[in-house]
Amino acid sequence: MIATEETRIRQFNGIALHYGFESIEALEAKARARTKFYFEQEKKGSMLKNIIRLPIEFIWSFIKCYIFRAHFTGGMYGLRNAYIYAKYWHIRILQRVLGRSLLD
Repeated sequence: MIATEETRIRQFNGIALHYGFESIEALEAKARARTKFYFEQEKKGSMLKNIIRLPIEFIWSFIKCYIFRAHFTGGMYGLRNAYIYAKYWHIRILQRVLGRSLLD
């Protein structure tokens, strides 16, 4: 929206819930696309480091997103968001270890 002389600015005193995505499906689609892109573009890093990270990556990513980034305050949306974040980080590490894309 472009401000004009007729535009009136008002203060909102309520609580506004803002989500960065239209839906959980849109969030997952973006995470999936990003994971595919990173597999094709990023440097793979140390194989030993990736193998060590693999068993703990999902749980660590979930805790990082859900607890440290405070997604627990978002109810089911926050829980699903943290799950999607952890799932696709885990897939990224697994792809590095296997050396191939796991996503179509």
